[in-house]
Amino acid sequence: MMGTSLSTPLTLLAAAALLAACGTPEQAAYNADPIMAMSEEYGPPCEKSGYAKGSAAWRSCIEQTSRRDDLVRHSLHLDRYMQWYWIR
Repeated sequence: MMGTSLSTPLTLLAAAALLAACGTPEQAAYNADPIMAMSEEYGPPCEKSGYAKGSAAWRSCIEQTSRRDDLVRHSLHLDRYMQWYWIR
């Protein structure tokens, strides 16, 4: 009886560890360096703005552009929600 009560949490822990280890290469690249992972999408506009590729200013431009896009996406969602909320 004592072995079964301990084996269940250990089995669940082992399963969780295995699932956590299963990640895509894109997720691994993003976790290693999020700015470089976003550079495909946001790098060219920052380079056109005059930032040297790989510089601290270029990385900052990518981060700011990504944040701006996230805010636009989320604000549109919140705006629709708030309209629905206040209209009802």
